[in-house]
Amino acid sequence: MNSAADPRRAAAAAAPPSETNLCARALVRLAGLVRLAGRVVVAGALGAACAVGETAEAAGDRSGVDGGSSDRVTVPEGGATGSPDGGRGEGGPDEDAVDYGSPGPIGPPTGSACFNPGEEFVHTCGQCGRQVAVCLDGAVGPYGPCRDEKRGPDHCIPGVSSTEVCGYCGTKIRACRNDCTWTETKCKGETGAADRCRPGTIERRLADCDDGEKRTYTCAETCAWAAPSACTPSP
Repeated sequence: MNSAADPRRAAAAAAPPSETNLCARALVRLAGLVRLAGRVVVAGALGAACAVGETAEAAGDRSGVDGGSSDRVTVPEGGATGSPDGGRGEGGPDEDAVDYGSPGPIGPPTGSACFNPGEEFVHTCGQCGRQVAVCLDGAVGPYGPCRDEKRGPDHCIPGVSSTEVCGYCGTKIRACRNDCTWTETKCKGETGAADRCRPGTIERRLADCDDGEKRTYTCAETCAWAAPSACTPSP
């Protein structure tokens, strides 16, 4: 059979090799030269470079790590989610950004290359817990159970956030930092009306009522006073 006529073989032949394969081939070719020159350091350096490539390529699949990929999720270091400069622009710190703090350690995926037998790798899991894996036979072994999590009443899951109403109809962001503690931004967007009030506030005023009577004023959710009640006797 003519292989050129098979479109699947043609596509496979045209597909570029992955960076990991290229690195592996280069390492094999260099190995022969290293044996002649006795430069083990050079081979070790190239091997480490290949390991970095393998780790990056395998980063998308963390299913081999105990607890799954969700245990490896951390918010960006400093600043709010999606802020590449950590919430710090040309004008200095952004007061609206959430300060998540520094993320916990993230170890390499199970099965990725390692070069120091017995070396331990630690990564964050659950609520600020830690899992440990050991370098075995040139590869990162399975991670152990998640230990030492922070499960107190004041602790939380890193990255969880919500927007809350504050002050005079303003808003703030309450978020869980990477150390499993709560933080919040300053209250922003409050109304500046002269007669503003806090929702739910109730006041009794004399207004235009007769002696011994008053009207009831209630602050609405818009931080403005609603229409008062009829005049009623004071208790």
